[in-house]
Amino acid sequence: MNALPPTGFDAGYRLVLANFGALNACRDFGALAAWLAVRVPVGGRVCMAVMSRFCLWEAAWGALRLKPRLMTRRWGGAAPFTPVGGAPMTVIYPSVGQVERAFAPWFVPEVRRGLGVCLPPSELFGVVERRPRWLARLTAWEQALWARGWGVRLADHIWWEMVRRN
Repeated sequence: MNALPPTGFDAGYRLVLANFGALNACRDFGALAAWLAVRVPVGGRVCMAVMSRFCLWEAAWGALRLKPRLMTRRWGGAAPFTPVGGAPMTVIYPSVGQVERAFAPWFVPEVRRGLGVCLPPSELFGVVERRPRWLARLTAWEQALWARGWGVRLADHIWWEMVRRN
């Protein structure tokens, strides 16, 4: 992600998909956008789900549990992470503006939605999963917010569909 090959992966990709946090390893969204601009033709799409800078659920859970580090870990834009059996890395939590400014020279955001505004992140999902009525209610609210495009800056992930322009 941070050492994209200058050649190869020739142009002509009509759709590029990066799902659920893969791009949170990217330190330079501008370099990524420029690299994709060479490979995605006009009218092609880049669709991505990026973990957001602020997650309402995570902040509320951290506050409730009196764990300020959990509550605020995303707020600074980056946090250390060590996957099980893996090497330590830094997770990048870009703001909406950072991503959109980086892609703006080549891509127009056609869709921007919050994922996980009302439904909690994976590590907290068990809290509502054991309560079917809560889950049903929160799912309905999540769908209503998605349809209206509300809550983007409170969501666990942000979903973008960007279209390559001239």
